[in-house]
Amino acid sequence: MESVVANTGELTRRIELHRSTDTVAADGQPVEETSGVATLVAKRWARIRAKSGVEKHSEQQTVTDVTWEVVMRSDSVTRAIDLGYYLKTPDGKRLDVTWLGDPSDGREWIVLECVENRAV
Repeated sequence: MESVVANTGELTRRIELHRSTDTVAADGQPVEETSGVATLVAKRWARIRAKSGVEKHSEQQTVTDVTWEVVMRSDSVTRAIDLGYYLKTPDGKRLDVTWLGDPSDGREWIVLECVENRAV
């Protein structure tokens, strides 16, 4: 299979990998990560490309979901990524991991599909 990235020069964005820490409130209900409880796991160079966007409308607000494709070199840290991770981009975007894989099974690259939710 063809390589996901032609060369490492395409990895132009420095991103932060964060692991959400699940917390539980006194009533036993999960507390959303917006409380700021997360762990910075690593920083990596990546290629980030927008794939699609969808707007959701309600009476109070419009929310835009933008789907991003993120490609990084595969290593022991990136192979441990799961759906509890999110990425922070240099411009402050939070991208929640919704899918990940190694399209060539060569353990050279990891591809993430991430969603950014923006209230407009």
